[in-house]
Amino acid sequence: MPLTKASFAVINVAGTITSTTVGNSTSIPSITFDQNGVISAVSNNSVTSAQFVDNQAVRVMYYNAQNITSNITVSADRNAFTAGPITINDPYSVTLNAGSTWVIL
Repeated sequence: MPLTKASFAVINVAGTITSTTVGNSTSIPSITFDQNGVISAVSNNSVTSAQFVDNQAVRVMYYNAQNITSNITVSADRNAFTAGPITINDPYSVTLNAGSTWVIL
């Protein structure tokens, strides 16, 4: 059966498209897609050194920083632990949501 009619659609993307790089050794990218699968927002989320662990196959030691240098929130479905002493630098804070626990050893 021969093709007798073809339709084409143009997808318009709102906003300005700029070249950028997201994610690196200290941040994790957050990418938002709209209902059509088009990227609508991209941002970086900082990761503190306390969230990185040694890269060995058998983990014997875990490392964390001694100073908190950004705001940290422990969500209700999570627990956290830190090897102390630990200092929360001004003006930052640690927020524990109901149901979460933070233990400093």
